[in-house]
Amino acid sequence: MMLNVLFGLDFMMTAEQKQLCLDYWSVVDTQENYANHLHRLCQTYEVSPEQVFKTVQLSYAYLDDVTCVTCGMNCPIYLPADVSIMRSKDSWTCDHCLPVLERENRFYPLSPF
Repeated sequence: MMLNVLFGLDFMMTAEQKQLCLDYWSVVDTQENYANHLHRLCQTYEVSPEQVFKTVQLSYAYLDDVTCVTCGMNCPIYLPADVSIMRSKDSWTCDHCLPVLERENRFYPLSPF
């Protein structure tokens, strides 16, 4: 399994579907081109790209080394490209905390001094 990625898999998934999800996210640990990786998954599991995406949508992936600066929630990732993007940021605020911070900043703006 990948370093620093947490998974949530639907308990109704078959063993093959679970393995497909884990294999889908394994591209993050390699230098393999995403399109080639997807093509290889389709061949290995004898499914279409649409079936891969439908299966992957039944799972959840989170970075355990990127957390919300406010509440500490792990950062969800939806595509392998999200991993490098999210890890390159100085900080991250989840969708739940962002409106609260925006509201606080509106009422208590940061001092320009």
